[in-house]
Amino acid sequence: MPDFLRYRKSFACCVVLSLLIGTQVRGDDLPEPTGVPWKPVEIGTIQQEILHVQTTVDGLPTDDVTSIAVTPNDQVFAGTSKGLSRYQGGKWQPALTSSDPIRALAADGNTLLIAMNNGVYRFDLATNGVTTIGGLPASLAAPESRITLAGAKSVVYACGAEGLFESRGGVFEPVGGLRDVRQIAIGPQEEVVVATAEGLFQRGGQGFEKLLPHDGKKSWAPRDVRGVTFGRDGALWFACAQGVGSKAGEKWSLYTGQEGLPYDDFTVVASGEPGVIWFGTKIGAIRYNGKNWNYRRSRRWVPDDNIKGMAVQSNGDAWFATSKGVGHL
Repeated sequence: MPDFLRYRKSFACCVVLSLLIGTQVRGDDLPEPTGVPWKPVEIGTIQQEILHVQTTVDGLPTDDVTSIAVTPNDQVFAGTSKGLSRYQGGKWQPALTSSDPIRALAADGNTLLIAMNNGVYRFDLATNGVTTIGGLPASLAAPESRITLAGAKSVVYACGAEGLFESRGGVFEPVGGLRDVRQIAIGPQEEVVVATAEGLFQRGGQGFEKLLPHDGKKSWAPRDVRGVTFGRDGALWFACAQGVGSKAGEKWSLYTGQEGLPYDDFTVVASGEPGVIWFGTKIGAIRYNGKNWNYRRSRRWVPDDNIKGMAVQSNGDAWFATSKGVGHL
């Protein structure tokens, strides 16, 4: 009998006997096949996502996290109903104490935009100084109103159910005549694109123009657009009731369940590392890398399924704002 067959037979007998008598068979207990010594094989590093749930135990003032932001130099901030916190040294540290809840956050260069009940402020990351941008419009000042922020050089945008507002000199003025604005994105060429209940709009020379994405046989006039962002590669992404869409250059790509999109009740969109986009939903989060859709839901992946805010560091670490703490994946 050839040596390799004798070896296979011996190995099979050892396994069967071990199952019968409850002993363990280790690789180094097996006889070496004649002339074929054992050699270690390197399989490399296996990447595995691990969720870290962070709550008051980790320094947050409350588990009710309203928003999350990552700055260009990868500092992480969490807005809560009891103030602003910064993640440092593996713990959350108080960054700004206020009796007003933090209602929205947005990174703007080396500063952080902060919305509270009594106004919008700019937090300087180098000096920890705070300056006032302007009081919130009355329609956004109500505590129950949803707010989203964005900044582009000297312009700061605040939006919500009552529309889009911009501040260029300390006063927020309505622009665009838009209603029910969910998210705003500023592009690499300072393009301004907003997601609204009525559709997807981009600011142009004649005001805001409605975008009508088309991809082959698909042609959408999207409504109920929940989120919009620009990826780190400059591509525009949006999420709506019909699915997900992107625009790179002049080419649109549209995705539904037929292309692998696992869920579509969106809450927010965030750019990840180059080539990666994240979608927050009411039941978990979705990561798309241009080829694969990865659905992350339940306590295995997020502190709470309803994702209220999301931001991603340059290394791909994703941070989630939920009513049960911060999730770090």
